Amino acid sequence: MDIVVLLGDEYLLRPLLYEPLIELTGFTPLADQLYFPRLAFSTWLLLTLGAIVMYLITSTISYLIFFVWLRDKYYPETAEQPFPGQEKLEIQMALWSCPWIGVLTAPFVFLEVWGYSRLYENLSDYPLWYIPVQIILFIFFTDTGIYWIHRLEHDIPFLYKYVHKPHHIWKVPTPFAALAFHPVDGWLQSTPYHIAVFLFPVHKHVYLGLFVFVQLWTIMIHDGVDFSPFDFINGSAHHTHHHLRFVYNYGQFFTFWDRLCGTHLHPNDLPPLEKKRLEKQRQLAAEQAKSSAVASGEATTTAAAAAKKSN
Repeated sequence: MDIVVLLGDEYLLRPLLYEPLIELTGFTPLADQLYFPRLAFSTWLLLTLGAIVMYLITSTISYLIFFVWLRDKYYPETAEQPFPGQEKLEIQMALWSCPWIGVLTAPFVFLEVWGYSRLYENLSDYPLWYIPVQIILFIFFTDTGIYWIHRLEHDIPFLYKYVHKPHHIWKVPTPFAALAFHPVDGWLQSTPYHIAVFLFPVHKHVYLGLFVFVQLWTIMIHDGVDFSPFDFINGSAHHTHHHLRFVYNYGQFFTFWDRLCGTHLHPNDLPPLEKKRLEKQRQLAAEQAKSSAVASGEATTTAAAAAKKSN
């Protein structure tokens, strides 16, 4: 992420903001890209604007495709729908949350800029075969971290009530729900992405590409349309189940941890308690139908006997 901040600062904010400020005030320390107040403000502003712009573009495209142009196919009137005005509220929450997440995330980027991470820029620093290895490591590490952070947000009452519950307002989420959460919630679930580059080497451009992928994935799992044929992928259908039933499918990319820890629920299945309730309802309905049939048969027999007697 440091590459985005440094390039954005140099080619966007320096000519548009810092040079005019230096000329106006004569405050020359602002000319130094690593002057901390400049670095801090550039980091926060670029993180916030980058997140908002990408969020609005990608979520709007997804929404137009699945909730407008192809609505009859993916969200017909018979399907569960977002509540009226939900999209506006999702966007408002996301736009309120992003600046605060930028504040909380900035320290990770400072450490990257100062050289404390294991990000590298020269391809010759590691063999080329390590490129796919680092991608796999990143995906599995972050999936593990997010599973446990997400689950703890549900299991610890204080965290759920004050941090994670706002995201569960959206029972039938739209793509705009992707970033519609409390800023602490968004930051907590993003920390594995930032911690990863302090644990194992990741190429800077690969890291940037992975962040774009994560953004797209987050949009995708909130659009309610699942194209994955594999049950080990924690796709949109799994995540929709999570929004509807809360205590299942905490994973981000895979269902591995959910399966291992007993929190996996297949999109076509119902939770055990719901299954039992439905089974009891079926049994009760069957018993009532049987009783009605017996009573009807007895009434018919009695009526026939009475008619025969009167004849």
